[in-house]
Amino acid sequence: MGIKVLHYLCDRLNSKGNLAFLLPYDQTDPLLVTAPNYLAPRLDREIFEAHISSGLTPIVVYPEIVAGNPLDASLVARYVLNFPGLIGGDTSYAESELVVGFSKELSDERFGGLTLTLAPWDLEHFDLPDTPVRREGSCFYSLKHRFLGGKLLDDTASSTEITQDMEPIEIAKLFQRSEVFYCYENTALVGEALLCGCPVILLSDGPPLTIIGQDTTKGMGIAQGNSREALDYVKSTVLQGRENLLNSISLGLNQLDHFVRVSQEWANAQFDTHPPKVEIFGVSNDTRAVVRSIHQLGIPELLYSHLPRSVQLASDSEYILPVETEGIKRLITGRLVQYNTTVFIPYK
Repeated sequence: MGIKVLHYLCDRLNSKGNLAFLLPYDQTDPLLVTAPNYLAPRLDREIFEAHISSGLTPIVVYPEIVAGNPLDASLVARYVLNFPGLIGGDTSYAESELVVGFSKELSDERFGGLTLTLAPWDLEHFDLPDTPVRREGSCFYSLKHRFLGGKLLDDTASSTEITQDMEPIEIAKLFQRSEVFYCYENTALVGEALLCGCPVILLSDGPPLTIIGQDTTKGMGIAQGNSREALDYVKSTVLQGRENLLNSISLGLNQLDHFVRVSQEWANAQFDTHPPKVEIFGVSNDTRAVVRSIHQLGIPELLYSHLPRSVQLASDSEYILPVETEGIKRLITGRLVQYNTTVFIPYK
């Protein structure tokens, strides 16, 4: 979900009249790519250097999965999309950082519980069945749970597992015919199941889960533990939970306007003057290897000069120059747990 949120953020900012660019790295290949269905233009080095030459001061907004401040930015904001340190990154953030949570469960009281619930739901695929169906069987998801050493429960022994290689339409059809979706972790699949009218039961082999984004459904259609009472509850409230989730989309867009104002006021307060700002979203932890590599190549050090240079290939597409280091090899073999994404947004 994280990479989709970053694309959606760039798209919505552009749609609202802001100027936003996206700089992503694929997990298995350091080529510059963006999702074609979003208004998220790719940033090239010329645009970046033009921003710097114009005196734009960057705010760097990292997702929670990034440890520290690998770009050595003077202005850092942290977009917390999951519990800090759960699958990477730091467990707490510097006092100098602006912290915004994806939901109130992830927000920081220092900033009034600032939240930005931008959820790019795929309403084309994830919807109620065209005709009423008799729901049978169950499905489950447990990717991060097992990655972190969790165990599966007997409740899902006969369930169909949802895996990363399944296409969205395949998952949607599974949700549309399943009686219940069992989930061991916080994931966007919970919302997608509700959109398909599939009740959700959260399972845990330890303490109960803290659910991210409970406000979006108002707790309807979702329950913890595979008891008869829980099953009866989610089945009776799933359609209202779906309606609540759809209604929450406009709330997230209103929060975006508020976040833009707050981030600019916060950045301006860090300086005696009030220059325009550029915001950068979502840089992977392996950027540190890129920083070292570019410096080793002797490229003149400018502000953020460790961003790789673009090279023109025969296809006329802009690609990021691969740098042969151990860090880049890790990127190529796909050991990263999240895309490397940067969005540049200059404001007046």
